[in-house]
Amino acid sequence: MTFQSGSPSAKAVVFFIWLWAVATGILRIAEAVRMRKHLLGDIWLMLSGLAPVFLGGMILARPAIRLLGLASVIAVFAFLWAFSRSS
Repeated sequence: MTFQSGSPSAKAVVFFIWLWAVATGILRIAEAVRMRKHLLGDIWLMLSGLAPVFLGGMILARPAIRLLGLASVIAVFAFLWAFSRSS
């Protein structure tokens, strides 16, 4: 619905959510790889990087996602991110 509508603001919001998710995920994974010799539990840092990349992939795979679908994907991401950061 977002990319099918003519509203450029809706497209921009989805694009920025995708950009944020992928950028933070890649940076977090790179940090985990770089710091793996200095940190205990580096797998959790890598998993917390995979969650935003997964969110970005979901948004990229389904660009016509509706508001409720986007909210549920973000909620699942928030749960996974909080779970991976709690350790």
